[in-house]
Amino acid sequence: AVRKDMEEGPEKPGSYLGKVCALVYERYQKGRLPLALVSMDNCSHNGDKLKASVLAFAESWTKAGKAEAGFLDYVNDASSLSFPWSMIDKITPLPHPAVEKQLLADGLEEISPFVTAKHTYIAPFVNAEKPQYLVIEDHFPNGRPPLEHAGVIITSRDTVNKVEKMKVCTCLNPLHTCLAVYGCILGYTSIAEEMKDTELKTFIDRMSHKEGMPFVVNPGVIDPEKFLQEVLTERFPN
Repeated sequence: AVRKDMEEGPEKPGSYLGKVCALVYERYQKGRLPLALVSMDNCSHNGDKLKASVLAFAESWTKAGKAEAGFLDYVNDASSLSFPWSMIDKITPLPHPAVEKQLLADGLEEISPFVTAKHTYIAPFVNAEKPQYLVIEDHFPNGRPPLEHAGVIITSRDTVNKVEKMKVCTCLNPLHTCLAVYGCILGYTSIAEEMKDTELKTFIDRMSHKEGMPFVVNPGVIDPEKFLQEVLTERFPN
C-alpha cells in the first residue's frame, strides 16, 4: 500500500501514512501553513522516524512530478513543519475479559473486543494503570494548546531523550524484562504475581538500587528515585 501511494501520488492514498502525507501536502498547497506532527509511537527518537517517513513520501512524489517541487522544501523546513520527539509511558495491556465482564454487568452493550487482520486488539474500553507520563519536545511552529495544564511535560529535545534513557535503561524496562524472563521460567503468568515472590522482588530491588541507580540519567523534570519507587510499589504489583 505504501509503495502504491508513493507511485500514484497524494490524490487517493490507501496507507495510513500516505493519508497523513496527503493532508500535509494539502496544507502546503493552502499557503505553506506551519504544523507540528507529534509522533505518539512508543519508540526512541520517534519524531525523527516520522520525519524520515514523511520525507520519503515527499521525495517520491516530487521526483515523479506528483507534487510541487516546493513541497520537499516545506517538509525539510523546521520552521514550517516540525516533528517533535515524545516519550510515552503508560502500560496498557490487551483488553481484559475481567474488565469486560464488569462493564457488561453495569449494563454496557456491544463492548466485546475484536481482532484486526494484523492481530491488533480493538475495544471500546481500556484497562490501564493509573500512572502515566507524556513528555513532548517544545517545537510547535504554529503554537500549541496548553498541554502542560493536563499534566504533559513540555520540554527540550535533550530532556525528552534523558527521560527516555532514565526509563528504558534503568527505572522500568530492564526490571520489567527481568521479571518477565525469570517469572516465565518459574511458571508465573503475570508481573503482579511475580511481585509477590520474595526472591524475585528482592532480585529487582537490588538490581535497580545497586546496579542501576548509581548510573541513572537524571532528566531533571522527573525524579528517578520517585519514578522507581512508583514502579516497584504501585505499577508492577498492579
